[in-house]
Amino acid sequence: MKIIHLSDPHIVAAPRALYGTDPRRRLALAVAHINRHHADAAFVWLTGDLTHDGDDDDYQALKDILAGCRVTVHPGLGNHDARAPFHRVFPEAPMGDPDYLQYAVDTPEGVFLMLDTLEPGLSSGRLDATRLAWLEARLGEHADRDVYIGLHHPPRGCGLRAMDRQRLTQGDHLLGELLAGHGRVRHLFHGHVHRPLWGTWRGIPLSSVPSPNHQVALRLSSDPTVLGCFDSPGYAVVEIADGETMIHLERVPLDEDRVYDMGDKAAESAATPDAIPTVTRAAADAGL
Repeated sequence: MKIIHLSDPHIVAAPRALYGTDPRRRLALAVAHINRHHADAAFVWLTGDLTHDGDDDDYQALKDILAGCRVTVHPGLGNHDARAPFHRVFPEAPMGDPDYLQYAVDTPEGVFLMLDTLEPGLSSGRLDATRLAWLEARLGEHADRDVYIGLHHPPRGCGLRAMDRQRLTQGDHLLGELLAGHGRVRHLFHGHVHRPLWGTWRGIPLSSVPSPNHQVALRLSSDPTVLGCFDSPGYAVVEIADGETMIHLERVPLDEDRVYDMGDKAAESAATPDAIPTVTRAAADAGL
């Protein structure tokens, strides 16, 4: 089974830009890339910060873009989101008790559980007693199944000190105990850090992805400043079979989506990227 892990589009309504870029165009490019190369995926696991300011117009812009995705999208909420505007624009979303966006997606390879770590007014994440009780009930219902978790905030630090201050800071210990007690939690997918990363937490593999729009620089220091950088946007292609997971990082090209033949001697000896003979990805896919 293939799924797509996408996170942190930070959509703002037209004509606004964000950090010098158009997040609507960037997400549309990601959606087009998914449609072209991974339309066979079971679903897109979208782990939060759907919008930048959480306004109705932002969510409507997001909905319009996602309508073009040929793959079903299952969204989660992040610290830049707002539950009421989200639900007004996405009334079909499975909001729970009282209004958390937590739900299960049943698949042949296991159960995917989306958690809601949004705490209004905070950049860091929280799982309170109600949300944890929901998780405990779902884990009990699926005690004999493989489980995969989605949430926005990472439950552990990643060495980016400025971002680590904004991780899941309430409920993380109880979350760890619940997942460890289940015993078949295979992977945890999170967002928030705007970087590709892979690691483990309490013995559970976890990973994150770049944003479609803006990235966080890799600075492993105590600097409290969150530094942005111009790394390429991307998402993860996740292949799951028999409890084993393989993750591929896909970068989303921002130009004409050009590729080249590595067996071409002219490409091999080119002195600069501009001198490499290229074709469009569409032409390459068509065998031209």
